[in-house]
Amino acid sequence: MARTSLVFAAIAIGCLWFADLEVTTIDPWPEIGRLLLGVVTPNFFATEQLFEALLNTLAFALLGVALANVVGFGLALLFHFRIIPSDSMSTAPLRRSASIGRCF
Repeated sequence: MARTSLVFAAIAIGCLWFADLEVTTIDPWPEIGRLLLGVVTPNFFATEQLFEALLNTLAFALLGVALANVVGFGLALLFHFRIIPSDSMSTAPLRRSASIGRCF
């Protein structure tokens, strides 16, 4: 468990190299104020960019599904390499819970 945590920490530190950490504004409070003003007073009639927002949403959804398919396919190719040996797994707890479920 500790080794896995260290691997994730190393990956996170490696990703810092590619992170966009540049501060582009000196005073962020006016921007945060406009954001909160938009949350408190939404304008439902401002539909100029509604179609573009819908297309962006669909594009990200399709991108997520495509990425999940690629990763899932890669994991399916590695499925036969078991991390936990099959002789250490027991189905007895599953049989007991199934027999308990039939009593009701």
